[in-house]
Amino acid sequence: YRFYSRKDAKISIRSLDDLNDKRLGVVAGFYYPPAILQRERTSIVPGPNMSGVIRMLEARRSDVFVASTISGAWEIRELGLGHLLKLHPYEFPATETETFMAFSRKTEFSKPLTDVTRVLLDMGRDGTTARIVRKYQDASPKK
Repeated sequence: YRFYSRKDAKISIRSLDDLNDKRLGVVAGFYYPPAILQRERTSIVPGPNMSGVIRMLEARRSDVFVASTISGAWEIRELGLGHLLKLHPYEFPATETETFMAFSRKTEFSKPLTDVTRVLLDMGRDGTTARIVRKYQDASPKK
């Protein structure tokens, strides 16, 4: 999970404590780790979708928004708002949260699960995952 604010805001997010006394934009219904959402001194401001949450920040109805690494960068790029937003250096690791993948009941799932796991590990080792993430982290407007 990555955190964004307006470039003109005097905000620096280097830990979850830096969200204290901030309005945090989130997508309603999306899963966020409890450590992010259940903060006593952070106001949660839900939006209908990622575009809506980014537009709320643009309109100053929130101070910061949180997004998964790729989806946030993609939406910012699609909206052409990279010039307005600041990506903060702090990342909340998704590995601290549970992640699930499902397979159909109609198939025996141990082979597909083993294959998917092997491919994901290979992509991490050979740099494919990093290349994909870098492509979508470029929040500059689409050309």
